[in-house]
Amino acid sequence: MATDGDKPIRRLMTLDRTVHEPARLAILLLLSAVERADFLFILDETGMSKGNLSSHLSKLEGAGCIRVEKTFVDKIPRTEYE
Repeated sequence: MATDGDKPIRRLMTLDRTVHEPARLAILLLLSAVERADFLFILDETGMSKGNLSSHLSKLEGAGCIRVEKTFVDKIPRTEYE
């Protein structure tokens, strides 16, 4: 007799949507390949809109999946993620 763990469809239901949502997974994969990245780099690499990317980054930060550092470079704000 098969258990719930043996049924692929039921295993899909247990995925963490915070991480396994396609756009967020793409962000995490990108960040895993670099030490840190700024907002514009991630924006360019993913092709998302600024608002969409910002929303996904906020959700990942809130879940503790990424760290955010906000600084200024020559009086220009810079946000980096790792």
